[in-house]
Amino acid sequence: MSEISIHDILNSLPHRIVAEKAGDYQATFHFEFKEDKEVIPYTVRIAAGKCEVQEGLVGEAVCTVKTKAKTYVDLTLGKGNPQMAVMTGKVKVSNIPEMLKFAPLFSKFDPEKDYSS
Repeated sequence: MSEISIHDILNSLPHRIVAEKAGDYQATFHFEFKEDKEVIPYTVRIAAGKCEVQEGLVGEAVCTVKTKAKTYVDLTLGKGNPQMAVMTGKVKVSNIPEMLKFAPLFSKFDPEKDYSS
């Protein structure tokens, strides 16, 4: 198995959204992942039970998340506690209540699964 990247995780979101949980929730989130000296920006939109991901920051976000790419990958893979990461500043979340609505809308990331289809 190759190493999981931030791109793998973000691009899996449309396949992992649980439409029943999302209901009529609508929001735009910006993610800024630092990798080496580069910042990798993503926009995640949720509407009508679907999730759309695109590279770059598009539109106005209700919440912005900033962290190192490796930190986000590790948290997604269960290597660490997301609450502690926020409390210690490893992950900066601009709107915690929105993040608490966003996070449970997705099934757990499975590193063995192919999300490309």
